[in-house]
Amino acid sequence: MQRVRDAHSGNTSHRRLDAENLLDLDLDAAKAQLWDSFLHARLGDVSRNRPLLLIDIDGVLNVYGVSSCPDGYAEHLLFPEDDEPTRLAAAHGPWLRELAVEFDLVWASGWGFEAHARLGPILGVDEFPFVPMPAIPFAPRDKIPAVAGYVGDRPVVWIDDLVVPEARDWAAARSAPTLLIETDHTCGLLREHVDEALSWARHH
Repeated sequence: MQRVRDAHSGNTSHRRLDAENLLDLDLDAAKAQLWDSFLHARLGDVSRNRPLLLIDIDGVLNVYGVSSCPDGYAEHLLFPEDDEPTRLAAAHGPWLRELAVEFDLVWASGWGFEAHARLGPILGVDEFPFVPMPAIPFAPRDKIPAVAGYVGDRPVVWIDDLVVPEARDWAAARSAPTLLIETDHTCGLLREHVDEALSWARHH
């Protein structure tokens, strides 16, 4: 069974290219649409008044390309076939819950609907929606149409370890407030990134 590398992170893909997983890719978009419909029905226009926070996983919550597990992180064999374990920080769960006070959180990762199933129980966060991404492997710039279509005209903070020039051009051209935060994939999400996002939210 052929396996690929996610061009976004450089990590081994979490999906196999077979008929079952090609179907999963189609289901990603459907599940995201259903989740958004549920949120809209439950929250009405209240949610749309809040900014979005788009969160990548590899390089933001899951550090990679390191020789050993960084302090504060623990290794998890979520995908035993991958080249590297998934490395997650205990601090990230409380930080995400803190960010959820000011933002509507959204996964912005090739993990798709697997994001919550795999990470939610470890990080202790409630389920939140995801941006349907192109079929992997995809280049970092290929995230931009998916993100643009998802966020519409809402204010947004996007945290990613690969902020490409095309993303900066997109952010600069938006009329809605937009903040891009770039992380180092060997360090992941830091407290300074959380504070920057919270400060931005309180002033927009």
